[in-house]
Amino acid sequence: MLTKLIADYSFEEIVAIEESDRQFLALRSAWELIKNRDFGDVDNKVVQEVFLRAVIYNALISYQIAWSGELRWEEFAEKLKSDFDILLLDFIQWKASFDRWYNLMITSKYNKRLYNIKVARLKKLSQFSLKSMDLYHDDMVGLWQDLWQAMSVPIWSKTLCFAVKMFGYAARVVYDKFVPYPLDVAIPVDSRIRKLFLISYGALSDKEIIAKTYELSKISGISSLHLDSLFWIKR
Repeated sequence: MLTKLIADYSFEEIVAIEESDRQFLALRSAWELIKNRDFGDVDNKVVQEVFLRAVIYNALISYQIAWSGELRWEEFAEKLKSDFDILLLDFIQWKASFDRWYNLMITSKYNKRLYNIKVARLKKLSQFSLKSMDLYHDDMVGLWQDLWQAMSVPIWSKTLCFAVKMFGYAARVVYDKFVPYPLDVAIPVDSRIRKLFLISYGALSDKEIIAKTYELSKISGISSLHLDSLFWIKR
């Protein structure tokens, strides 16, 4: 049962699992390289802003991918390392960034499906005024709600919840500060989560899985997004 699994791990051990996640390590590697580059007169806060926005954009189109999520995010991190100067210039000049991310998709080995739907998502987000990224680090529920307004999909949709999780990963390395995921944000339900809950509780709808995870979160005091990290080891 999942209650037994959760009881076997401390919160600190779950955080350690997150920080050994290849997706987390890929983002940390990219930021370590980017933060030490010389961007002339560009303020470091702008560099942080562009990096974190790029992570959100990528998370919102990281579905129906080929191979594993880890490979996709490692590829994305390498793209950030090589193309960050261009992304930064686009942001400073207020250019439409969805074109840049569309080009990234068509050169990706692992994200070659549903281009039209994904570029439509990028356009939606580019037309919505997100707040400053440092504000969202202390208010990830606010980020979740703003993405919901921007994307016009159910708030518990997998990609919205996943985007908050990946933002949390990236913000952790950018600001060198750990902020726990809030209890409010739902777990991103995918095939691995469905399989795990099927084994533990029988057939459940995605909404029922989210509700059950909220119950587990309330009992343990550990948010659904942190529990998601723990559940990875049970794939």
